[in-house]
Amino acid sequence: MKRKISIFVIILFCPCSIELLSQSYVFKVLTSSGKVDYSISSGQSWEKIQTGESLNKDCKIRLDKNSYAALMYTDGRTKEIQEEGVFEIKDLEQNILNSKRSVTQKFANFVAQEIITDKSEKKDMKTFAAVVRVRPNHIESAIPYVTAFMDSIVNFYWHSYPTTGKYIIGILSSANTTIFMDIVNDSIYILDASKLNLTPETVYKWYVLDADNPQIISDTNSVILKSSGNKSAILDTLEILKNEFQSNESPLSQLALGTFYERNNLNIEALREFSKAVSLAPESEEYKLFFAKFLLRHKLYLRASELLEDKLKE
Repeated sequence: MKRKISIFVIILFCPCSIELLSQSYVFKVLTSSGKVDYSISSGQSWEKIQTGESLNKDCKIRLDKNSYAALMYTDGRTKEIQEEGVFEIKDLEQNILNSKRSVTQKFANFVAQEIITDKSEKKDMKTFAAVVRVRPNHIESAIPYVTAFMDSIVNFYWHSYPTTGKYIIGILSSANTTIFMDIVNDSIYILDASKLNLTPETVYKWYVLDADNPQIISDTNSVILKSSGNKSAILDTLEILKNEFQSNESPLSQLALGTFYERNNLNIEALREFSKAVSLAPESEEYKLFFAKFLLRHKLYLRASELLEDKLKE
């Protein structure tokens, strides 16, 4: 009798197990912007898509004009949709399986994994808005805290302080000794680093302060000049990345390019690409969060406060 019951239980649950396996997801939704809906199967109603939604082979995704969706495949690769229309998930899967892995995809995968991790850890815009604070007597840099330059002409920028008319800019060696100082009437200073004989790939530090009130001062930031060898390698990879873009600027490709720049400490360039990505998908909270984390890593608090303005008001 027990044997018959066991057989019955196996027969009863096998179809369910097969059905569950067949419903495993193909893509997860990374982010969206505009009006993006999905349907779980033919004949089913359309629902607004949510970040983190799992899409199986039977699903369809629908985008209105000027909308955008980014999906992550089961192996970590990403797929962007920017055209208006209805798309079958099984067709999108076939498309990604037929495509070659690229250098761009490598960095896009990194972006996707970070977005998924933030979601799993329940990090959101409010989390980062809470750490943006205005500091008294502080001059904030307008370029990232750590910045590498490919050329000897280095542009230093900072946000002007309301009561300051003249600034002193100073540059320190890696041993924290002053190697350069000048007075400037503006919030920009252009330096020909070759005249200072700075050693490539060495971290130098720079700061600005109020010429009349040294208590009003910036953080001590870092600047690095790239060596000719590293510059050559970076330019070679950039050529590959830009060829892969094929003049098609998409939010995720800009984030991928920005990630490449950040990995090489070319953070002014990274800042530009991350900003462009957010402008291309203005309703994507996930891309804004990714950008906000970059801004806070590099002490660009004023820029971060502009990005997080709505959350700071709540």
